Amino acid sequence: MSDRKNAEMVKILDEKKNIKVGALISYITLFANICINIFYTPYLLNAVGDKNYGLWSFVVSITSWFNVAVYALYDSYVRFSTIEKKENGCEDRTNSIYLKLLSILAIIIAIIACVILFSLNIGLIPLSNYSNYEKRIILLLFTISTIQVLATTILSLFKLFNEYKNNFIYVKISSLLISIFTTVLSVISIIIQPSIVMVASITVIVNIIALLSYVIVARKKLDMKFSSAGLMDNSELISNIFSFTAFLLITTIVSEVNTAVDRTLLGFFAGAEMVTLYQLGMSFNGYFSDLASSVNSVFIPKINKLAVSCDFDSVNNLFLRISRFQTIIVSFIAGGFAACGKDFVLAWVGNTRVQAYGVGLTLLILFSVDYSSYSSLSIQRAYGKHRVPAVINLFVTIINVIISVVLLILLPNDKSIVACLIGTVFSAVVGKWIIIPMYNNKIIGLPVKKFYKTYFLFMGIALILSIITNIIWMITFKGLQSYWLTFVIKGIIYTICYLSFIIPGNFEFFKSIVRK
Repeated sequence: MSDRKNAEMVKILDEKKNIKVGALISYITLFANICINIFYTPYLLNAVGDKNYGLWSFVVSITSWFNVAVYALYDSYVRFSTIEKKENGCEDRTNSIYLKLLSILAIIIAIIACVILFSLNIGLIPLSNYSNYEKRIILLLFTISTIQVLATTILSLFKLFNEYKNNFIYVKISSLLISIFTTVLSVISIIIQPSIVMVASITVIVNIIALLSYVIVARKKLDMKFSSAGLMDNSELISNIFSFTAFLLITTIVSEVNTAVDRTLLGFFAGAEMVTLYQLGMSFNGYFSDLASSVNSVFIPKINKLAVSCDFDSVNNLFLRISRFQTIIVSFIAGGFAACGKDFVLAWVGNTRVQAYGVGLTLLILFSVDYSSYSSLSIQRAYGKHRVPAVINLFVTIINVIISVVLLILLPNDKSIVACLIGTVFSAVVGKWIIIPMYNNKIIGLPVKKFYKTYFLFMGIALILSIITNIIWMITFKGLQSYWLTFVIKGIIYTICYLSFIIPGNFEFFKSIVRK
């Protein structure tokens, strides 16, 4: 009996270690990605040009729609694997079903991609803003991006299994290595021959190699197995998966709209240069999103276990701890970008692309609530109460698209980014700031009021300190001409101010985070 308890204790300690180290590597990876992009993005822009960079962003904004059904299935995998493990002692049946469903999806995606490729080639889908050469590049990039989508559709199941088994250290280190190798190999290829097609090809190849490594680890180290039963033999489980996933699909579509629709609309209405500007601004929001999802992902198995055990108090306490920690980080980044982000953009990509600062700051503030409370989304799914939020988000997002399209038609081309941002502002404020938090509070029972008190406290402090930072700068260093030096000095002033306010009152909280 004592041996069994000791084994369970060792398992719990290993899980805690994986969660802590996985979260730490997530932040290291995020920091590495930011550092890489500081130097790599302007180098890539200057090497291949704004148009070619915009073409790649435009193509990815289209092919990313292929993933909506795939991501919906991914998001349900941990829940059904947890239930299957509790009821039957293994996940073989769930693994088999998901692999077959994802393989079917891959075939459907390949057919749709061929139809789109053919339509683009014969002009059925118009690309009137592009030259014949640019159209050929779009077709080639579309093919390369589709190959990555197909590989990811099937093989990411093995990455999910690694996360489900709390093998976060390997998953997060792999993500870090993907960023490093992709950048290094891309730089080498640009030195030899600047080509956005070659850069895209390297990105796809590195990601496929990483996916294959997840397959090897899942099968060899984690003993991932599959049952021999067919889909028809598990019709009841498949029915439950589809019922659960249908509303996840709506949520995924909404998420994809928020991520890609503005770039897609700009690509069709305004051209590649506007896509480049919007993409540069969105890259800052992308770091926010990566931060929220990567840290939250290490807690998904724990959230599902607590939800299956109906330990509601522990779920609420976990939500408050995760959201408080992420609010502190998110507020620090948002306030820092408000304080010195414009100087960074000017130093990073130059005066002609300074509009990216406005895009970035708007999106950072808009989605800061969502990213600070990101774990609430996992809790909704763990409880199986994600259907109503999915419908609400879909309704709000449809209005967002309508507003953006109407304004793109009415406003001149140089105001196209503003047109898209107005629709996004409506969607974020109504959906993510008001309606969904009310649902989380009333229906799910999450302590949303406590979260909002924490959020407005830290975000208010961050924004006030960003103003104070600029006042100190104007009094002390106003005559400095270097954008990089201005960015560094403002960043140091802001960081000192923020830490001076935050650390004294949250020292014990940070200690408990590290300890637990």
